[in-house]
Amino acid sequence: MIGVTLYPHMHIRLLYFKGCPNYLDAFDALKQAAQSLGMQRDVQIEMQEIKTQAEAEQSKFVGSPTFMINDRDLFGEPNDATYGLRCRIYLLNGQAVGLPSVADFAAKLRKLTDRPRPQSQPR
Repeated sequence: MIGVTLYPHMHIRLLYFKGCPNYLDAFDALKQAAQSLGMQRDVQIEMQEIKTQAEAEQSKFVGSPTFMINDRDLFGEPNDATYGLRCRIYLLNGQAVGLPSVADFAAKLRKLTDRPRPQSQPR
């Protein structure tokens, strides 16, 4: 497991399998979202590779990438969820996408922390 301390008060597990083309981009987008909110020192992201079907079931892994906080899916577990080694499709803003955007992550993090949007600094 790879750990990056961005937020010691919030621990996020990024679950993935190596066959997924999106997990590294998702990791970067999540880091960017935390930084955009000034939370880079407050979030810890742990990458956890899922290697077997048994691990997928035990971890509630609905596909790669999946983001868990306190064993709860950051984007909500789909109603028809099954667990397994596969890519995940997110339905966000009316579109099917392979990973959430920086803005999607920022909205979820902001909601979890009730942090207001940072104000623009005058030049």
